[in-house]
Amino acid sequence: MTTTQVDLTTSIVQIIKGGEPDEDGFTLIGHESPRRITLCATGCACRATALMVDFWELVEQYDVYSPKTDIWLRIIPLGETAPLPEGASLLEERSVFYGIG
Repeated sequence: MTTTQVDLTTSIVQIIKGGEPDEDGFTLIGHESPRRITLCATGCACRATALMVDFWELVEQYDVYSPKTDIWLRIIPLGETAPLPEGASLLEERSVFYGIG
């Protein structure tokens, strides 16, 4: 019997509108939705961050992939707080659990 160790992590994922992404933030401009990958895809958004399928469903509600979007994501460790950048507003915030191993 083989055992595999999996490190479980909890983070806060924020969907933010406006402002500029900070050191914990990133944009998905130019990526393709992991729910709609095509043969000609330029790059799956799932390569930018490891999130569960149900969170990608939430992200689909926002215009995160278009070239002119001002919506971006930020991932911060559970228990930490980070002020929003100037001109930014919080659209959604969720706790996300994921395992690496």
